[in-house]
Amino acid sequence: MKKRVYFNEYNMKIGNSTYFPIASGLLHCYAETFKDIRAHYQFEPYIFYRDSPEVLLSKYQSPAIAAFSVSMWNENLSLVVARLVKQKYPNCLIVCGGPSIPFEAEHYLRENDFIDVVCRGEGEKVFAQILQRYIVTDQFSNIPGISYRCKKTNTVIKNEGNIGITKNLDEFPSPYTTGKYDHLFLEYPEIEFQAIMETNRGCPFSCSFCFWGQGGLSTKFRYFSPEYVKQVITWCGDKKIKYIFNADSNFGMLNRDQEIAQIIVDVKKKFGYPQKFRTCYGKNTDAKIFKIGNLFHEHGLEKGVTLARQSNNKETLKHINRSNIKLSTFDTLQTLYSERGVPIYSEMILGLPGETKESWIQGLEDLMEVAPKNQTFIHLCQILPNTEMAAPEYRKQHAIKTVRIPLELIHCSTNSEDFSIEYEEVTIGTNKMSTDEWKQCFVYAKLVQIFMGLKAGYFLMLFLNKHLGLPYRDFFSWLIDNASKFPPNSLISESLVFFENRAVATTEGAGRGVRYLEFGDIYFDEEEAEFLKICSNRKTYYIELEGIVKQYLSDKNIVVESELIEEVISFQFLMMPAHDRAYPHESHAFKYNLGEYFQTILTQNTDLVERYNLITITDPMDYHGNKNTFMKERILFGRKSGACIHTFTELASQVNNPSDRINLTNIRP
Repeated sequence: MKKRVYFNEYNMKIGNSTYFPIASGLLHCYAETFKDIRAHYQFEPYIFYRDSPEVLLSKYQSPAIAAFSVSMWNENLSLVVARLVKQKYPNCLIVCGGPSIPFEAEHYLRENDFIDVVCRGEGEKVFAQILQRYIVTDQFSNIPGISYRCKKTNTVIKNEGNIGITKNLDEFPSPYTTGKYDHLFLEYPEIEFQAIMETNRGCPFSCSFCFWGQGGLSTKFRYFSPEYVKQVITWCGDKKIKYIFNADSNFGMLNRDQEIAQIIVDVKKKFGYPQKFRTCYGKNTDAKIFKIGNLFHEHGLEKGVTLARQSNNKETLKHINRSNIKLSTFDTLQTLYSERGVPIYSEMILGLPGETKESWIQGLEDLMEVAPKNQTFIHLCQILPNTEMAAPEYRKQHAIKTVRIPLELIHCSTNSEDFSIEYEEVTIGTNKMSTDEWKQCFVYAKLVQIFMGLKAGYFLMLFLNKHLGLPYRDFFSWLIDNASKFPPNSLISESLVFFENRAVATTEGAGRGVRYLEFGDIYFDEEEAEFLKICSNRKTYYIELEGIVKQYLSDKNIVVESELIEEVISFQFLMMPAHDRAYPHESHAFKYNLGEYFQTILTQNTDLVERYNLITITDPMDYHGNKNTFMKERILFGRKSGACIHTFTELASQVNNPSDRINLTNIRP
């Protein structure tokens, strides 16, 4: 009788969507290339999304091997189920691999005495050798790339060396094209599957916070052939897979990536799918990536091109083994993308070693100065297993202070109380940034993201910076310093208090996801939740903001015509979308040339003058009050692609008298 093998790869759900179990599929496909494995093993259906431990255990029947792909979003659940499997089926071999398994696994195996074998690095060949060995014995000496529990001596043994990298990745058959997932469509008709694909493996960089170049065990690129990749993408197109995530570390760096990008476009032309292609672009963006990003934009495939920074502080970049392109080059690139209408976004990480409060705030200022149009994503610094930053000596050197918080993955379904809680470790202080300063930087970062990233104050901030010459940081700092002077029940006061409370809660161990059930049962970032709140209370919010801006300018002894401030706020208000907005008017008249000013301010010197004009919203989508649809369009699908606010055009108006123009009270709060 054949031995039964169960693959466990508990992916998160995003509403009714989840990913195919790519690790399980690859291990399965490669194992079946061996005759002896096919003769002795029976591979059971994949167990591939999070559920209660009891439900997951019920899927087992007389298992010989239970294999677990362990990542930060499923580690505790995997351990709970593995323990239950061992208790119910003592003779079942428990094998674990994945990025959350420490390479130095002796303590891990002792702490989790129900695990028999752990693998490090690339898993296909290691797992196949374990299966072959287990046909005849439960002793695993001399298999490189594993640590195991010797049953005879009850000791933990680490086999030295690694399995060796596979240069020609076509050696690993695709679970997509070999039909390993075809039955899932019939068995799970309620699930909208998303695909993960690779075109290569390896990363030439060794960033201290990242698993790819260090934990991946390979700094050299290895490749799947273009034909292999084409077959996978064609399968996705034929199966109407809407969303593909490409798991390459630096897509676009290689000349061959242009060919692959064209394949993706051609498949979409033929099938209409995939609708979106998400990838991690090369760290130092260049002309090749610009060409690919532009191609994807032309065919509606991209979710935004990354212009990653992580930090603008030279000392920090040195500590994390990273170099950035010059800000002047960064400025040129973002201008090129902007001229083509290609959405771009920047990434920064809060809590990196070497970063001070001042360098953090100035780093964001530098970024806003050269790329104010960019969407900005600010991540908390995570400490990941098998990275340099996780090493005790590195932590000690930089006095890294961390907290373990529940893992609440943004835009994934909220955690069920029946499931095991997962955790992440995040930095909340270093020898250059105290925890109190970290909390201040957290609040500052949230304001930057909501005003500039999500564009809730984008046009106002451009006005203050470009027309009045005020640094972006000046208004944000003033807002934080004067928060106690605002009415306590105002939306802006509530927003600042919310961010401050979230900063404190994070340092005390609270998860970072925000639930806002009116807009969907998923986790939101703090700034996203506030953006949705603003969109639902637009009139009140911008009445308050107008008064606050006038007070700010008064405190700075800056004289600005009151009507001009009101028009800028009205323009900002007009550009904000809402789930209950019916768009009764296509155009609205303004006394100042605000449309021309904001459209050209980043590419040429344009004066802000009195000239009556009509502003027309060019994407007046009516959501008919559906908050969930609104959230998906503007946050889930729209944030990285720059669709949080409306687009517009300006037409010269025939209105020559203020009393003749459209009454701004129709559009102003």
